[in-house]
Amino acid sequence: MKIRTVIADDERPARRRVEMLLGDFPEVEIVAQCENGLEVVEECRRHSPDLLFLDIQMPELDGLEALRALGPEGPRAVIFVTAFDHYALRAFDAQAVDYLLKPYDSGRFRNAFERARELLSVRKTTAMLGGQLLDLLENMKARPAYLERLVLRSAGRIAFRGVSELDWAEAEGNYVRLHFGKESHLQREK
Repeated sequence: MKIRTVIADDERPARRRVEMLLGDFPEVEIVAQCENGLEVVEECRRHSPDLLFLDIQMPELDGLEALRALGPEGPRAVIFVTAFDHYALRAFDAQAVDYLLKPYDSGRFRNAFERARELLSVRKTTAMLGGQLLDLLENMKARPAYLERLVLRSAGRIAFRGVSELDWAEAEGNYVRLHFGKESHLQREK
């Protein structure tokens, strides 16, 4: 699974560091890099990324304002990358997967990325299962609520008959005799 990623930071060296560290993950596809909050909104709407590495203090709109502007169409996972620890609570209120405080090391970055990858995998699986469940429910709605055909077993042979062909049925002890025109079949279900 490709993880479509946007990197947003007003400092070029900070963007380059994230890009370099993401090079260790072949499933990552960097679809855009942004240097201000307006670009974040624009590029996220254009590319619909799975993951966003987001600085908080940027020109035009800060990272939190950019997320608010994106609303529910925003990325499925956000990792904040910032030099300011006092935004952490607001970041987690905005459903951040992680909060990398600059300067961070590659191990800390890897942990944050792994957490995001796991979350994205769970969300993808959940969405896929939800889609399959909806398909199943639609198929169940489309099927008639009654039996369409009967499987008849007699004398070592199996025959299929439509329920609409059945004229009448009668009980014979532990058996049922099904009548189709001049034919009849004695059946016992276990």
